[in-house]
Parts: sequence; structure tokens; C-alpha cells
Amino acid sequence: MDKEQMTEVYVSDGYYSIFYRLFLLFMLAIPVTAFFLGNGWLCFGLLFFIVSSWIGVFLMPVVLVYSVWVWFHSGFSFSQYSTFFLACSVCGYLLFTLARKRVFVEDNLTDCLSGETPADFDTQIKQSLHDHLN
Repeated sequence: MDKEQMTEVYVSDGYYSIFYRLFLLFMLAIPVTAFFLGNGWLCFGLLFFIVSSWIGVFLMPVVLVYSVWVWFHSGFSFSQYSTFFLACSVCGYLLFTLARKRVFVEDNLTDCLSGETPADFDTQIKQSLHDHLN
């Protein structure tokens, strides 16, 4: 397997499987959180999660301003509607933005795939981690 084939395998399988797993995790976590907090209205967080993937740039500032106003008047609590919907919006926006731009794969993983053997690949990953941590 040459470098281009390795890159295609890692890009197509690895990245999108991570994206779909995170997507499903959030889609399940929102109703579960609503159930444990005992408030069924928090399931509307799914709507904020999905809608913010398309219009997150416009939706998140509105929800953020409203959330800050609510926090100022009644204090911070994650079970408040505005706080929970803001968290859902931010998660949806970030997840779909990363999926669209392929930030992880294009910037990090494909740079590491210049090695010819798996040992070279492991060495380059360790070097890349060492460079980023220092």
C-alpha cells in the first residue's frame, strides 16, 4: 500500500467514523440528559443541535446573549433551558464545522503519513506529538 492509498483509507474511514460516532453520541446524550434532569423540554436541544449545524453563526450569538441575561438575573445552572440549548448549539456547530473542514485529517493526519513503513509512521506520530507538546 503506497502513501496515497494510506491517506485515503485514514481520511475516509477514520475521520468520518469518528464524526458519525460523535454525532450519534450527542444525539443520544441530549435525551438521556433531559431524562436524568427530569425535564422533557430539554429534548428540544436536539433541534438546537441540528439547526446550529446550518445556521450556527446566527443562532449561537442570539442564544448566548439570552443565556448571559438569564445567568445575570437568576444565576448559572446547566438545567436552565438557555444554558442547555447553548451547549447543544455549540456542540452541533463545532462538530459539523470540523466535519466540513476536515481540520483533524487535513492538518494533522495527512502530514504524518509521509512514512513508508508502519514503524516510520509511528516514529512520525511520536515526533509530531513531541513537537506539539513542547
